[in-house]
Amino acid sequence: MINAKSVSATIPVKDLDRAVKWYQDKLGFKRPFLKMDTQGHDVTVARGAGDQLGQFVGLQSELAVKRLYEDSPSFEEALEFYRARGFELSALVPNNFGHFPRLLEIDCIMYRKDLEAGPATN
Repeated sequence: MINAKSVSATIPVKDLDRAVKWYQDKLGFKRPFLKMDTQGHDVTVARGAGDQLGQFVGLQSELAVKRLYEDSPSFEEALEFYRARGFELSALVPNNFGHFPRLLEIDCIMYRKDLEAGPATN
């Protein structure tokens, strides 16, 4: 039997809009891609990007086919949220390791067509 103790930690939290600006100034990137996996809170994180969300060329979000976390959006609600902000669906990837054949979650990859890179030039 494992004897588990309760552990707590204080973790600094920053809204994504402030974090993007800070990292952009520090690293100088121009075409960010947002990868999220926040246990049902991806839409909340994306919402925290505010106007900065429009700078991301794409994103990856974990969507709940079966709602696993209280107050998390359905996959349809999450897709609509991202689409309303200019993102288009690129891929849906099953994310149900250990639960086959039940599909619980899917990774969703989306991109901003208006930020798509043009053809490569040599």
